[in-house]
Parts: sequence; structure tokens; C-alpha cells
Amino acid sequence: MEKEISILREVLKDSVLTPAERQSILRQIADLEQKLEAVKLEKAVARLGEMANKSSLFNPNGYPVSAGKTHFGFHSR
Repeated sequence: MEKEISILREVLKDSVLTPAERQSILRQIADLEQKLEAVKLEKAVARLGEMANKSSLFNPNGYPVSAGKTHFGFHSR
């Protein structure tokens, strides 16, 4: 998608376009940028989920540990 965006930007700079053609290309760029951001967000959320699953905030059974408690239920200091 990034390559497509780059190509479309070059077309805007290097081509003689009608206002309608220019507007169409700008819309295409905006749509691609929005899709690219959505993909990046999905990947970031997936990585965050993976990190949370591997984090010490979860006990070996996969249940969240209450704040201030260890895996054994004792309050930490």
C-alpha cells in the first residue's frame, strides 16, 4: 500500500491532470492511507495482546493477578 501511495503522489506531481482527475487521485491516496493505518493498528493491537499474554500480569492459569498480589495470593511489598 505504501508503494501505491508513493506512485499516486508521483503522478500528482509529474502529470498534467484535470481537477476531477486530481481529486480522484487524492481520494485514492486518502483511502489507501486509511487502510494502511487500520492495518498498522490491527498489528499493534495483536502485538499488545501477545505481550499481555506473556506478561507477568497473568498467572500460569491465564487469569489476571489482582493488583498488589503475587501468583500465590499474598500481598507484595
